[in-house]
Amino acid sequence: MAESTAPATGRAPHQRVLITGAAGTVGTLMRPRLRRPGRTLRLLDLAAQPAAGDGEDVELLTASVTDPEAMAAACRDVDAVLHLGGLSRENTWEATLDVNIHGTRTVLEAARAAGVPRVILASSNHAVGFRDPAEGGPGGLPADSSPRPDTYYGVSKAAMEALGSLYHSRFGMDVLAVRIGSCFETPLALGPRGLATWLSPDDGARLFEACLTAPSPGYRLLWGVSANTRRYYSLTEAESLGYTPRDDAERFAPQLDPDGAASADPDRYVGGGFCTMALGEAEPSAGGVRPAPGREEGAGSGSVEAAGSGSVAPAETGPAEAAGSDSVGPAGTGPAEAAGTGPSGAGDTAPAPVWSVDPRTGTRREQVAVESGAAEVDRAVRAAAGAAEALRDRARRAAFLRLAASALEGAEDEIVPLADAESALGAPRLSGELARSAYQLRSFAEVVETGGYLGLRIDHADTGPARPDLRRMKVPLGVVAVFGAANFPLAFSVPGGDTASALAAGCPVVVKAHPDHPATSELCARLLRGAARESGLPADVLSLVHGFEAGTALVRHPLTAAVGFTGSVRGGRALHDLAAARPRPIPFHGELGSLNPVVLTARAAATRGAELGAGLAASFTLGTGQFCVKPGLVLVPAQEVSVERELVKAAAEAPARPLLDPRMREAFLAGAAERAALPGVEVLLAAGAEPTPEAPLAVRPGVLAVPAARLHPRLTEECFGPLTVLVRYADEDELGAVLGQLDGNLTATVHLAAEERGPGAEALLRRLEPLAGRLVVDGWPTGVAVAPAMQHGGPYPASTSNTTSVGTAAIDRWLRPITYQNTPDALLPPELRETNPLCLPRELSA
Repeated sequence: MAESTAPATGRAPHQRVLITGAAGTVGTLMRPRLRRPGRTLRLLDLAAQPAAGDGEDVELLTASVTDPEAMAAACRDVDAVLHLGGLSRENTWEATLDVNIHGTRTVLEAARAAGVPRVILASSNHAVGFRDPAEGGPGGLPADSSPRPDTYYGVSKAAMEALGSLYHSRFGMDVLAVRIGSCFETPLALGPRGLATWLSPDDGARLFEACLTAPSPGYRLLWGVSANTRRYYSLTEAESLGYTPRDDAERFAPQLDPDGAASADPDRYVGGGFCTMALGEAEPSAGGVRPAPGREEGAGSGSVEAAGSGSVAPAETGPAEAAGSDSVGPAGTGPAEAAGTGPSGAGDTAPAPVWSVDPRTGTRREQVAVESGAAEVDRAVRAAAGAAEALRDRARRAAFLRLAASALEGAEDEIVPLADAESALGAPRLSGELARSAYQLRSFAEVVETGGYLGLRIDHADTGPARPDLRRMKVPLGVVAVFGAANFPLAFSVPGGDTASALAAGCPVVVKAHPDHPATSELCARLLRGAARESGLPADVLSLVHGFEAGTALVRHPLTAAVGFTGSVRGGRALHDLAAARPRPIPFHGELGSLNPVVLTARAAATRGAELGAGLAASFTLGTGQFCVKPGLVLVPAQEVSVERELVKAAAEAPARPLLDPRMREAFLAGAAERAALPGVEVLLAAGAEPTPEAPLAVRPGVLAVPAARLHPRLTEECFGPLTVLVRYADEDELGAVLGQLDGNLTATVHLAAEERGPGAEALLRRLEPLAGRLVVDGWPTGVAVAPAMQHGGPYPASTSNTTSVGTAAIDRWLRPITYQNTPDALLPPELRETNPLCLPRELSA
């Protein structure tokens, strides 16, 4: 019902404007700014709204834009509608369709039926998210650029514009669709992107005022943006209505872009991070690096009615109830009811919660933290950079690594159950992983002490060939960003090999926690920071951040010197490209995806068939098929059936187990089904869901087979989880043709008969060399020993660099060489001085 607080003047107001989503950020910002003498603002939202202030002419309505009867009543006696209500971030298709598309149609139909002559629609830059900002040239991207949406959310805004055009053409209504960039009090929460996209609240009010008062505008598309120096949107269309922006985000550049890096590294697309985020996911989560919604929305940051509410409601609701803004609607409500309660006048949305989730059931365990914003990432990186000088002390560094190993071992009874609760990998596996992590730390402590990693070389001056005195060593790069892996919550995460090798090199580390095990990451980070303090180093030699936006901010940060990543091809490639596109590109050492092909020779299959089938089953189901070196494609001689028979028998007996998270489970089931349906594929063992009392989300393994001549390219891509593909080859030519179709891998394996030790076997190994970083003979690739000679990395897409992430050689990734020429001995680093005061191994010229 309406609560009228119009002044008792004895006459009807000159103008009544209905504003939907009035309790959201944009609605809250516009409420005081759109006040005019003789104007009543009818404010509609599901959320509670502040009562009218002194002399404020408002009517407060509690209703949903998806309710036709409520909207019909709200539009009575209205002169114009400003439609801000809706989901303003990515959500499920069903919620987006209901609220943003059906809701907009409901508003327009109610306005038409009530004879409302003018409707202003809050559209978004994400309606054209896949357009290149440079398309428009110096004048900026035209406001009437045809749709290129970047998400379901962007699709809903394109549909909103289409509905507005329809209602104008059919019924003669004036409809103005404003593609809002980012409407917040300041652009500080938006990061450097806000320097281009910001619409100040005052300019927002000027623009909406122009939309309300322009004579007979018809149907218009307009950009909602301030007069920003760096804007890439055209102001021509809005200025033609009388809009005169006065604000420029550039005054915030000292805080948002202190070194000018952002202007040299613009977004590739208008939609920014929305262009790579997962479709239809209401909350940020991901295995690799899935871009989550940013804070650049204008038509709200949150709920159905709250245009920019930024609310965070009780945590019991799930993704289906999360009405945008990385927030969760009130418990027990659905998308259409989850209204926001945005902070009055505040431009920020509340930080998204970081949840620990049980992969066995998919239920939330506890809130661990909140996602780290740009400011938190900046503080972490700058603190790490400030700790770098202290980390140069090699003796203290080695002590720190040993103390860290002991701290992990001392907390095993706490770490292992927690890691199992978040990963479902089992206590035995995780105890082994913890021991491996501690061993890595101690191994690198020894590397630091012996000093061979410094690569010390001295060429004394030689007057013969006129050679100067040259002294070469390796020095740390600087702050290293480490992205934790989903499948190794210890050995490839906070206390893992990337962290250990970077710290050993003298590089401070900022870890981006993987969302699958945030509580484990927090615990391990706390232990490592405590070990740093105990060794006399600043705790900030290691920091932890959470959230997708934190990951991209970490890669972009001007003080980040290198990146270590373990995850998906898509996520890793996106971050790799981001690192390469910086004004000063940095090394990106990524382990992405690997098929790990296996070749069984005809003689091996004939003489060891049962053994090979059982071994393959054990290898590809190990860890529920979630090892990066799982054998995913196996070339078997077509004439031998013993391998297949034993493989299927053994794999069928493997227990059903959960994957690392529900999203990976769905991807596995979909990927297995897609591959099984390809032409020529035979299903020897069907992968599928197999709930157990302990793990309702458990899956069973699968085995597919296909003739070599019918190998589909999709089968040469990794399917993460317990699935392997047998490729039946008839002869050496078919074998060679299949190998010729494969990309780079971490491993390639060959099984030979006992007598196959001649030129044929040697030629096969040479054929496999270009495909992998590690060649395995008569064994299985699962299991990666932490040893000096280990190579864990391979040609792309297995890795993005020709280095290793396992073994002591991993330290080389975080070092760079420097040579001192003709430098006085007293000015040299101690490692290079003539007397070798540190007694380090050095290579001297003859």
